Amino acid sequence: MEHNWVQERLADFEEGRLPDAQMRSVLQHLEECPECREALQQWQQTRQSVAALVTPAPSELFIDRVMARVESLPVRVKPWVPEWLYPEVGIAVAATILFVIGYFGIPADHVSAEMVFDSLQPSGCELMSTEILWEGP
Repeated sequence: MEHNWVQERLADFEEGRLPDAQMRSVLQHLEECPECREALQQWQQTRQSVAALVTPAPSELFIDRVMARVESLPVRVKPWVPEWLYPEVGIAVAATILFVIGYFGIPADHVSAEMVFDSLQPSGCELMSTEILWEGP
């Protein structure tokens, strides 16, 4: 087994995030290889050193400046529908309208076939007759 392969997995090995087969392989390699055991010890020391670092508390001046900046920002009002849903809402409304028209239809006393036919003609164009003639075979 290569040293590089084991050393790339030392952090995951120490935290127990490797699959069982890889855990056993790394453990077996560590028992046989003093170089990789040394690398594991260095990794553990580095991790402990980083964990021991103390993060300094922010100063009052810094907090005051940040809060003043936050308070100066305009207030955004959230829309009732997220922006990423706008196309979906439009499609849903259009589908609902089409469904209602398809299900209930258009009342016959308000619209006649002649009105529909006339509305389809370009303006300024006169037809000779709106009757459809059927000549059988």
